[in-house]
Amino acid sequence: MGASEIETVGIVLRRFDYGDSSQIAHLHCPDAGRLAVLAKAIKRPNPYLKGPFDLFQLGRLAYLPGRESDLGLLKRWEPITGFSGLRRSLPALYAAFYLVDLFWEAARENVADPAGFQLLARALGALEEQGVGVASAVVLASEMGLLAASGQAPALESCASCGRAAPSGAFRLHPQAGGWVCERCPRPRGPALELAPGDRRLLVSLGRAGPGQAARLRLSREQHLALRRFMTELVQTAFERAFRSEAFVRDARRGFVTTSVPSGRLRGAPPSPR
Repeated sequence: MGASEIETVGIVLRRFDYGDSSQIAHLHCPDAGRLAVLAKAIKRPNPYLKGPFDLFQLGRLAYLPGRESDLGLLKRWEPITGFSGLRRSLPALYAAFYLVDLFWEAARENVADPAGFQLLARALGALEEQGVGVASAVVLASEMGLLAASGQAPALESCASCGRAAPSGAFRLHPQAGGWVCERCPRPRGPALELAPGDRRLLVSLGRAGPGQAARLRLSREQHLALRRFMTELVQTAFERAFRSEAFVRDARRGFVTTSVPSGRLRGAPPSPR
């Protein structure tokens, strides 16, 4: 007896051409994590496959699961949104490229990840709606949420080793140890970065707020660079590799951070998931 079709929703993280008219896509789905499917003849007129795939698309799909490492076979695909507003802002577009790269690495094949799916969808929506000026805050909030969901949130308010309360002033953070480590605990290996009290509080607030609420915040150039340096080390430690797309959210020459603007303040409680 053949397998039954599975219906779900997904966000396109990667897609490749396969022959003249077909595509292979990797999607982030709430009930399947990272899902790889073959879409036969999706580039041809087809009432069931409304393609071709494009990056960042959110859509409804039905597929036949493959065996073990085999690709699933896509039976239906209907885009809901392509977050087209991302294309109107280079900083937002660069941020989206980095986030789909990060979430592709974080998701696991055929392992449900509803929290990760919601986080990515909210981040892309925030980038599309707000555009210029919010990309820095949205990316940092998304990274904090992703690390928290995987049990790797940085210890910013207590010692990563013993749980002792952190001091109120500036202190040195050890990304490879997961955050601040007090003087009573063994000295961690790896680089240490100093984070000003205001930047630490800002990072904590971003993690609690999530990408939707973080879109209300404007980071100064100095805040972005300080937090980006720490987050880069933290993410590379968590995933044990560097991300080439990280240059999109770090290098000012690419237009991600171009001017210094007054910083805002987060207000109210984080929005509930849609």
